[in-house]
Amino acid sequence: TGFTQVTASQYTVTVQADDNSVANIALSFAAGAANDLAGNASIAAAAAAQPVDTVNPTYVSFVDDQPAYANVADGVVTYTVVFSEAVTNFTLSDLTVTGGTASNLVNTVGNTWTFDVSAAAGSTTPINVSIAAGALTDMVGNLTLTAGTPAGNPQLVDRVAPTVVINDFDGADGYLNATEDNALV
Repeated sequence: TGFTQVTASQYTVTVQADDNSVANIALSFAAGAANDLAGNASIAAAAAAQPVDTVNPTYVSFVDDQPAYANVADGVVTYTVVFSEAVTNFTLSDLTVTGGTASNLVNTVGNTWTFDVSAAAGSTTPINVSIAAGALTDMVGNLTLTAGTPAGNPQLVDRVAPTVVINDFDGADGYLNATEDNALV
């Protein structure tokens, strides 16, 4: 996109990579493309290549392991996030969580991460999880451009065990006898 003279014998070429591209930039200088003050033609310059990665990482999937409620028996919800490419600098502080506490963030395979969110005992507050846009980068510094939220967000929670109360309403004297043929329990 630019060709600038730096000194009498040195020039700078500026090239803009395409957005959303991994096509390398190749630059060559043909023999005779320039002449010095004495009229001598330039020789060919060896081609130079510049690796390019202007592709931002995206969320391929973001799911949890609970099909319905996080309940008394299993109050820990495990989330799995799959990105389009490996991301770096992912920490628990990148997560916004309500209704639970995040822990155990693990990079399981290159572009796949898991973490747990634990709902408190006795809670019925739904778990909401999100990752802010721009919170993560790929290996060359491209940011995630969109926020990430799991499918089915929020995760429903019912960590309250039902209680059973038995009221015994039998006979007037507290006993069920032969003349009293039924009782309400």
